[in-house]
Amino acid sequence: MDVYIKKTRWKLFLLLLGSIIAIISIVYSNYIAERLADEERKKVELWAEAMKRLTASNPGGQDIDFIFKVIENNETIPVIVVDEKGKVIFFRNVDSTIVNDKPRLNKELKEMAENHEPIEIQVTEEIKQYVLFKDSILLQQLRIFPFVQLFLIIVFIGL
Repeated sequence: MDVYIKKTRWKLFLLLLGSIIAIISIVYSNYIAERLADEERKKVELWAEAMKRLTASNPGGQDIDFIFKVIENNETIPVIVVDEKGKVIFFRNVDSTIVNDKPRLNKELKEMAENHEPIEIQVTEEIKQYVLFKDSILLQQLRIFPFVQLFLIIVFIGL
């Protein structure tokens, strides 16, 4: 009977250890994901400011090369710039088939607006544009990772 008690204790210990690892992993991954999301928001705000300066009516005295570099360096965050009527003006890191397909575009814009507050670009006193964006693929994968890890821990403990 003593052997069964030891086996039960060992299984409970593994279950507890696996649960602790899973909880720590989920909490830490969420912390990292939130920090990365904040950094992505800052990058998009900088990108929006570069777009604003590029579209300014008098860009004289500005370092145009630097502005283009900021705009081009966004290689991961999907961004769509729309006017006040929702017409796409510019996009980056978004599949062009989405932009050309009105229903998919509307769905994408709605999803972007729901997940992140659009960033307003005041081009002139009369003209406003809005930068909509969503999480990069890296951030999406980072948010899923703890659950994959949890699944693997459960499978390991099950074996």
